[in-house]
Amino acid sequence: MNNKAIQNLLLNRTKTKIIETAERLFAEKGINNVSTREIAREAGQKNHSALHYHFGDKENLLDALLDYRLTPLDNKRKFLLDEALSVSKNPNLRELVTVLITPMAENALDPKRKNYILKIMGELLTSADWRKKYSVRSDKAPTAIKVTNMIFKILKKDLGEEIAFERLRFMAGAIMVTFAEWSISSSSPEWAETINKPQGILENKTEINLSLRSNEDRITNLADFIIGAITYQSASKNKKTTKLRQV
Repeated sequence: MNNKAIQNLLLNRTKTKIIETAERLFAEKGINNVSTREIAREAGQKNHSALHYHFGDKENLLDALLDYRLTPLDNKRKFLLDEALSVSKNPNLRELVTVLITPMAENALDPKRKNYILKIMGELLTSADWRKKYSVRSDKAPTAIKVTNMIFKILKKDLGEEIAFERLRFMAGAIMVTFAEWSISSSSPEWAETINKPQGILENKTEINLSLRSNEDRITNLADFIIGAITYQSASKNKKTTKLRQV
């Protein structure tokens, strides 16, 4: 390995350390409550200017973090979509929903993963300032956008564009909440006890333990729920259509 290769490797390690440290701090304290100086210190950088050297500012660092976590997920999604398209040029709704949710669902159900990104995504989606900057960033997950538009095209035939679009908004919220619960329960024994064994909430005579079910079965059940929810015939009398961007 030559000197330039060694230098690039060390730079990549430094950048990765800063990104992963920022990810943890953003998730624990909130994006706006973490300074670049704190990130650099926690990442073991004696000179906090190292962060500015590699990323410029906190917004660029957040951008790099989203690339770091979302790109591998979307690559997996693209692989699944390509598989579905190799069988049929027009995948059905179940196939599309499965492609959309599987990569992040597998991560959320993996007890070895911290999944800080789920908390960060939750903040980005619920904060007005951050949402403006990142909610329309299709470059972060182009396959997810493509699949979502394919689902939209199917739904609007029966529901109209406005209702179909709103159903997709509901779908996104349900998916994020479910992934957050799965992630917490897979890594926290106390939360797992509450989420996976809901005694005292349901009137059941037998003990329920969701953690005994396979990950594949849980992902399939989530897909069943989503499909049922987004395709249910609307009782709304307002079916005006609105032109939306399509991919």
